[in-house]
Parts: sequence; structure tokens; C-alpha cells
Amino acid sequence: MLSILLLLLSLLYWVILCVLAGQAGEKRQIGFWPSFLISFFFSPLFGLIFVALSPSLSEEVHRFKIHYELAQREEFKGNPTKAIDEYQNALFYLQRDYPHLSGTLEADRQRKCLEIKRTIASLQEVTASTWQN
Repeated sequence: MLSILLLLLSLLYWVILCVLAGQAGEKRQIGFWPSFLISFFFSPLFGLIFVALSPSLSEEVHRFKIHYELAQREEFKGNPTKAIDEYQNALFYLQRDYPHLSGTLEADRQRKCLEIKRTIASLQEVTASTWQN
């Protein structure tokens, strides 16, 4: 009886450590579930090492934002071709760098991707009509 209780407490302790490693991974590119699963099947320490080696999401945000702001600047200056190029760069980083976002963050990312695609399409129409005239 005591050995079963000890086993259950050990398992609970293990799962709690794995959840903590998963939560640390949520703020990184690796995400919650890969961090949790690596921790669960190997060890929480091994999972934390993977989390530490994964790039921070805040670093990735800057690459998207830099290109997004450059695109807005080029659009404002009346350079639709350059704006399209920068919007495509922003879209690339937004799609590639956020593979494991949670519910609302993922919905926001998808909304932003759709907004950028629409902006690119409208700018392409502007450049096409400019070439026709």
C-alpha cells in the first residue's frame, strides 16, 4: 500500500515538473506540448534544456514587426512594389516562426496573416492598374 502511494506521488511530482517545463516552453518557439512531451518521456531536466535552446518568441516578433513596419512605410511613401515585398517578408516570418501558439494567439496570428494577404492583393491591383495606364 505504501509503495503504491509512493509511486503515485512520484508520478504526480514528475507530471508537475513536466507541466512546469511545458509552461516555460510556451514562451519559446518550441511551445508547450513538445516541451511537455520531451520532459515526460525523457526527464524534466532534459525538457528544460530543450526549452533553453529554443529561440524566444520575443526575438521572433521583432523580425515580423520590422518587415511589417517597413511595408507600411513603403506603402505610405507610395512605393507599392517595395511595400508588397516587405509585406511578403512579414508574412513569411509570421507563418514560419509561430508553429505552437495557443488558441487566441493562434487566431490573432491567422487574422494578421489574412490581413497581410489582403493588403498584398490590393497593392498588386494598384500596381497592375498603374502598368495598364
